[in-house]
Amino acid sequence: MRAEAQSAAQASATNTASFAARPTTTKPVKMSVPTFDGKESDSLVFWVREIEIALSAGQIYDAGAQVAFALSNLGGRARAWAMARETATPGYFISWSFMEQELRSTFLLANVAYRHRSNFLRCKQGKRSLQDYVMELHNLEAAMAGAPLSEDVKVTVFMDGVRTGPVRTELFRRQPKTFNEAVHIAMLEDHCVRSAQDHSSHVEASEDPTPMESLLPNRHALSGLHVRVVAASVVINLVTAVGTVPPTRGR
Repeated sequence: MRAEAQSAAQASATNTASFAARPTTTKPVKMSVPTFDGKESDSLVFWVREIEIALSAGQIYDAGAQVAFALSNLGGRARAWAMARETATPGYFISWSFMEQELRSTFLLANVAYRHRSNFLRCKQGKRSLQDYVMELHNLEAAMAGAPLSEDVKVTVFMDGVRTGPVRTELFRRQPKTFNEAVHIAMLEDHCVRSAQDHSSHVEASEDPTPMESLLPNRHALSGLHVRVVAASVVINLVTAVGTVPPTRGR
């Protein structure tokens, strides 16, 4: 039992280690990351994630190299703040994890999680497309990763925010259990509705007369005109025949 516990603990430590050194079998990929200048604190969460992706793709596992890479992608007052720390105490940022914590405590507002959670709870689709509505919810959800909402709350907010229509009806009919399931159902129904509308518009457009056809009378008018033409032709033939018959001579 003790051996199993030690093995499980070692496996857990291995899984949770951030960018630990490991043998590589693929070629490193160099990625560009936008600079974080410290002006918009909300963007720090996404910038941190981009740094982590770039470190992994570039196979940068050395602590000093990770810090140097992160420093190279700072700008404005965020870079000035970091370089002030490094100048006063060389090697101040001993690792990327420590640097991330310092950045969060300095530039991430204390009430940022509350603001994102409040915006998520009040989010509505309105006149926007379903795709734009879903994208905003995903961005807000990612920004409050440290204090996530429960699946029930997210599903309720999403379903309540979808505007009245076929998509909302389908959601309440299916009663999804998770936020991702609700989004999948809504996107699929929205695609079906838009496809049906496009098909209907195409059929109506194909039934409209062409500009040349619009200048011609319809079939009923042509039928009547044909009858009149035939009748007139018969009369003309009769008159012509009568006019050409030689007069009979009297006895």
